[in-house]
Amino acid sequence: MTRPRWQKAIPKPKKKLGFYWDKTIAVLALINLSWIIFDISYIPLRGFWANRALPPSKSISLITNFNWTPNITSYYDSIKGIKPHRESQDYLENLKEFDNIIKSQGFNSPKAKEIRLKNISLLNKLLNTDLTTIKTKTNNLGDLKDRLKNRAGVDSAIEASTLLLSEKYLRRVDWENERLFWFNEIAPAITNTYTRTINKNGKVSSLFWQIDLIFQLFFLIDILYRVILLKHIYIKISWRDALLKRWIDLLFLLPFWRILRIIPTTERLAKTGLIQLNPIRAFIGKCIVDLLVVEIIKILIARIATSFLEGKEIAQEL
Repeated sequence: MTRPRWQKAIPKPKKKLGFYWDKTIAVLALINLSWIIFDISYIPLRGFWANRALPPSKSISLITNFNWTPNITSYYDSIKGIKPHRESQDYLENLKEFDNIIKSQGFNSPKAKEIRLKNISLLNKLLNTDLTTIKTKTNNLGDLKDRLKNRAGVDSAIEASTLLLSEKYLRRVDWENERLFWFNEIAPAITNTYTRTINKNGKVSSLFWQIDLIFQLFFLIDILYRVILLKHIYIKISWRDALLKRWIDLLFLLPFWRILRIIPTTERLAKTGLIQLNPIRAFIGKCIVDLLVVEIIKILIARIATSFLEGKEIAQEL
């Protein structure tokens, strides 16, 4: 069987400085693109990175842990201008203290009563806070309120929190099962709350551009190198035309719509042989040809059928 052309042995190029430079830029472009995708998805997926777990659905109280993943929120939050919500942090610390007191001293100790009342106060204060304002850019705790109301069977989240943390309720339930509800369903939702700092322009702060600028400097050097090389090879070509010949690389320098860098990145990876696009092109070409063949067959069948009917009508007239 004939081997496809992209599987044929490719002669190894001479190991020149330009060869290693092209591969270095291609790898840098891939790293930069991967980081851009991660940065875009960080805010929507921050709950996962903060808790390192998939939250349970509204119908299933099951949480999937990913403790093997690194805890990156403490590092990347500063890049995105994210700060922990103060009231949320106070409540989470109080919840852990409340759990430790119950395990060590039980419900009857004065300390447990003090911490329990403080827990109710902090949670109610948190539920009454407007966490959806544009200024603070804080997560919505609507799902948290729904979980509390469904657990207590009441229509008010404040009433639900007071009931679920009341001494009478806690005495008649098993705390081991109850603590799973608080630590697996309530705590992750509260952990996901945060505030974002606002810059002088009234927009949320982000240091992403400062780190991205380092990559852009490398891309700018590469573009200048390629333009000078074209000018050296084609002496009569103008600087403008030499730059336009590498217009696809200008996408690396855009300070917005950074996801468009996938185009020059793919071109660089294919050109340096780090990925093979020929199988994909062959597959797409085959699909297009197959579609064209089907359409041509349909047209031929329709023409034959029309000719047959027209001939039959002429025969009847004669």
